[in-house]
Amino acid sequence: MGFGKIAGRWMEKKCRFNRRIALICASTGLSLCLGLLLPRQWAYAAFERSGYYFVFVSFCIWLFFLAGTLRRHFGGRLRKYRLGLILSVALIGLVFSVAPPKFKVLSDEANLVGVSLAMYQDKTASLPIQGLHIETEPFNPQVVPNKRPLLFSFVVSVLHSLLGYSPYHGLIVNFICAVIILGLLYVFVYENYSKTYAALALVVFVSFPIFSFWVPSSGFETLNLLFVMLTFLLLHQFIKKKRPSTGELIIWTLVMLLQCRYESVIFLIGLVFLMPHIARREMIDRYSIATFFAPLFLMPVLWQRKFFLNSTEPVRVGLGLVETAQQGFDVSYLIQNFHKNIFVFSGLEADFGFIAPYFVLAVCGAYLFVKQCLRKSEQNRFPSNPII
Repeated sequence: MGFGKIAGRWMEKKCRFNRRIALICASTGLSLCLGLLLPRQWAYAAFERSGYYFVFVSFCIWLFFLAGTLRRHFGGRLRKYRLGLILSVALIGLVFSVAPPKFKVLSDEANLVGVSLAMYQDKTASLPIQGLHIETEPFNPQVVPNKRPLLFSFVVSVLHSLLGYSPYHGLIVNFICAVIILGLLYVFVYENYSKTYAALALVVFVSFPIFSFWVPSSGFETLNLLFVMLTFLLLHQFIKKKRPSTGELIIWTLVMLLQCRYESVIFLIGLVFLMPHIARREMIDRYSIATFFAPLFLMPVLWQRKFFLNSTEPVRVGLGLVETAQQGFDVSYLIQNFHKNIFVFSGLEADFGFIAPYFVLAVCGAYLFVKQCLRKSEQNRFPSNPII
């Protein structure tokens, strides 16, 4: 009788695991089919009318998992980080006073604000380009397909809903995101080193020229940096503690990150390497059902790639010089321009907003951090005192 119960429970768990694997495969296949095989006109209509709701639902699910993680792992402990919060607000306030907030790249930032207006008024993911608003008559502007990721415009539209429309709400979003970025950095350094090093890390980070340049703007770079940093911190926590809740939050954070900038799709490579850990049976059995539908929320990203993958785009390469990019979303550009990017990051040319000493510090810090992680990993595998 006891053996029969044990066998029955084992079979039930195995069937549950197989059903969940089938569910994630089905949602991934459906997302790819609807995202890539749908006729172009249908895909544009679906993107324009449903893109807002895809981002809205996925953002709410991400907030739900984030709130659960904060409650479980930081409940009652946030008070000890209050110095970091105060310092983060003060430093970002100083950045906004030294570099007054304004539009930096008008073509990008004006279009992002335009999409946020369409989301706020009509709940659509289109870009209004021209129209005439006469008193109380309905405002029906001419719209074109939106080629920029949706998340930043969605977050700005939330502020429109709370405070009323203003083209400067993107600046407020970037201020909040910058404070959270510094807060995450403070918590990470505080937990791994000390309070003194955490405070110094914030000062060094804020003094980085390219950060101080982009934060007081209305572009999506700061929001993208926030999700990049959050992804790395969650990966670090997952590698250390292997919690299923952290694995779920990583998946939904990647869904958000892929809708920040075009290049963020490269972070899916990290998910491939994590699959042996995230997709273990004990992990999958503890995931919520919503996580298995995460691939469906990437359909807007696939639709945008479908619209603009082979389109020609004018690219300004100098004063008065414009050339045409045949593949505006081609990952091969990352490899082709690797040597140029390294030159920029090295800080050898001050006009690019990078400083050579910081580049050296970053390389040394990365080396020491990896070395420390490897040493801790070896200590966990081979403890110095097995009896203790």
